[in-house]
Amino acid sequence: MKNLILLSLFFTPIVCWSQMIPIKGEQKPVSFNQPINQVDNSESNSPNVPFVKSFMDEPFGLTRYDFQSNASIMNRLINHGNGELTAVWTMGQADPGFTDRGTGYNRREGGLWGDVPQGRIEDVRTGWPSIVVTEDGTELVVSHDFGQGNLVTSRRAPGETDWTQSVVSSDVPIGQLWPQMAAGEGNTVHLIAITSLGSTYEGVEGHLLYYRSPDAGLTWEVQDFIVPGLDSTDYIDYRQSDSYKIAANGNTVAIARFAFWEDVVVFRSDDNGDNWEKTVIYDFPLDKYVVDTGYEREDLPQDDFAPDAFAIYSSGNSGNVIIDNESKLHLFFNSLYVIDDNLTDQVLQYFPCTNGIVYWNEAMGENSIRTIAAAVDADGSGFLELDCLNTNFSHRYSSLTTAPNAGIDQENNLYLTYASITENYFSETASPGRQHYRHIYAIASLDGGETWSPPLDLIEETVDESILGMVNADFPTVALDVDDKMHIMYQQDFEPGNIIADGDAAGENRMTYIGLDVSNFGVVSSKDHLAQQHLLKLSPNPARNFSDLFLDQALLVPSELTVYNLAGHRLHQERLYPGQSSYRLSTEQFTSGVYLIELRNENAVVVEKLIIE
Repeated sequence: MKNLILLSLFFTPIVCWSQMIPIKGEQKPVSFNQPINQVDNSESNSPNVPFVKSFMDEPFGLTRYDFQSNASIMNRLINHGNGELTAVWTMGQADPGFTDRGTGYNRREGGLWGDVPQGRIEDVRTGWPSIVVTEDGTELVVSHDFGQGNLVTSRRAPGETDWTQSVVSSDVPIGQLWPQMAAGEGNTVHLIAITSLGSTYEGVEGHLLYYRSPDAGLTWEVQDFIVPGLDSTDYIDYRQSDSYKIAANGNTVAIARFAFWEDVVVFRSDDNGDNWEKTVIYDFPLDKYVVDTGYEREDLPQDDFAPDAFAIYSSGNSGNVIIDNESKLHLFFNSLYVIDDNLTDQVLQYFPCTNGIVYWNEAMGENSIRTIAAAVDADGSGFLELDCLNTNFSHRYSSLTTAPNAGIDQENNLYLTYASITENYFSETASPGRQHYRHIYAIASLDGGETWSPPLDLIEETVDESILGMVNADFPTVALDVDDKMHIMYQQDFEPGNIIADGDAAGENRMTYIGLDVSNFGVVSSKDHLAQQHLLKLSPNPARNFSDLFLDQALLVPSELTVYNLAGHRLHQERLYPGQSSYRLSTEQFTSGVYLIELRNENAVVVEKLIIE
């Protein structure tokens, strides 16, 4: 594992990512196909990988249901300050069927995550959670009950331990799904979702609707609202779940839409959602295109980078919008070339080898975008050497780069995470064929989006080299509020793909946290953070009945001592307290073998091997 502190020497100059890495070889399109509720029934054949941890790698949850979003990532990680965090994710263990699917919830306090949750916070089957914390400290989670077409909220006021569950008020007869949520001024909550698929609402299938609560989700004073311009005048939709995002800062609210085959647009309100102004970020050349209708080459703009004469540049459904400290909008989305290659099959096609994360802010004007990040040319050949004629990138209807998610600090510095195919890490034994692993990358801009750093591969920097070639990382979220760290969560396992995108067998996935020092991007944090490092000695080692753990200095903060076997299973956990410098671990309950002893607190982590005879 590399030392991230040293990387700040290399990342201090912030440069613009201006050159796209070309794809080597030809490309061909594949068909869009969006199954809604697939369930896998087979057993996992994921490799049995030893559990290795690092200072920056903190697992806090588990799930066998491993599909966290169709496109854009919800707000799922809250930074409360002083290293305290709250995380939610879609969790399910009971495959096949995942009747237990719902919201996993965990909180990090004193540098330590709580116990891995064993069950969802709701009493019904849900998925796709978003979380906000309002000004008075109320936690509100919204998710969807797919079977009933309801938006389910779980609410917990300050001081409460139990969740109060309810359904968002609505008069839409066909129901709503796939919510996104943001917290505004005071206890105001803003929410968007689309109507259930399979039938139209007000002329649009999957109609995007807006909701507002003034009291942290107790009541909804605005419901089923159609934002002017987000209606049948401009949209017919193509079942595009999660192709949108909402953000709020004070009384400013923004709704962005990144759907393929449509304009990329953002709607801004400066009066808490009462009135809206539309801006076109990218003008898709065909308006309200109907599948198999066909179009002429003359209908399209000149594009020297298009993989086909009839390929059209588009958003790839996945994006993010944030509002900075000066109420300026910043928008990100993934690139995707699309085409209607067969005018008899009632299906649209796309090019999976499209590469690039796009950026826009309000100073750039309408229909003006820039590519700021992309998949990395790992071998330095000048090309991305991928098989784009037989693509199997373990993500349906998407591109090489996906899931941009952004945060901002008090100095208005911008930070972005995204997931990307890796050129040099792949599995030859994946099903249904060779698949490339995805990693999580981070970039930053210290000048309001004018220039951006080169991408930093967080998996290469935080995963032990012994398993680096087997780690798949996806669905990144960065907490909106960045302080001395980018607070990042993602889903990790050892098999490319997931149960929905490519029909993988269900297996154990770890929800994982990374605290990335902003000094890696040349940012000098205002927070004085002095880490207390420890040296840990185990004696006797090998052990029979016990082993004494000795620290070179007494603990200054509460700490957690955990025993793992090499399969990564947590076997024992103990809380240590300030002032302690030793602890006797009874080993009689463990079988003979090698174990990992981890000591972790908010400042440091140390792992030592213990042999039990």
